[in-house]
Amino acid sequence: MAIADIKVDGKEVGKVRLWVYGSEALMRQPDQEFRDNSYQAMFIAAGVAIVLASCIGFLFARNLLAPINRIMGAARAIGEGDLSARTNLTGETRWPAWVKPSTPWPNR
Repeated sequence: MAIADIKVDGKEVGKVRLWVYGSEALMRQPDQEFRDNSYQAMFIAAGVAIVLASCIGFLFARNLLAPINRIMGAARAIGEGDLSARTNLTGETRWPAWVKPSTPWPNR
């Protein structure tokens, strides 16, 4: 709702109340264009953010699952009888100083 004073010879003689159902009634053409361009920019930015997040998520998931897929492949090969199957994964296993493994690992 918009309210304006009615003045005659500098003296207020009343008020006008205008109920507006949409904001278009009080907006000029440049204001409407700015609003439309702002909405368009927000939708484009949201789309770019969604695409970028999807690409980063895909790369993260692929790198996270690569060792798991190698382990699954080796397990599948062993299950089919190929006992020479290996994952060729390397890593470092360090126990924190406060953790004592319950079963000692055999030396190779």
